[in-house]
Amino acid sequence: VEVIMARDNTTAQVFIAKAASLSSAARNTLKSIQLHQERIVWERPDTRLLRRKQKHPEEKLQATEFLMRGMEMALGSCT
Repeated sequence: VEVIMARDNTTAQVFIAKAASLSSAARNTLKSIQLHQERIVWERPDTRLLRRKQKHPEEKLQATEFLMRGMEMALGSCT
């Protein structure tokens, strides 16, 4: 939008260069995120246990405790 509204070609070229730079930075950031996402899949808790509609809050707490114990065991095995 700023390029279209620019009063002269020089200003438009500056805006285009800035947009290209931001696009390149965004592309590199996205690649980095995608690489790291593959490595940390194990860190995401399995929330399927929590999605079920438990009748009692106690069941939700037990499911959460189960997930936390699993994380604790995973972290303990790394050291």
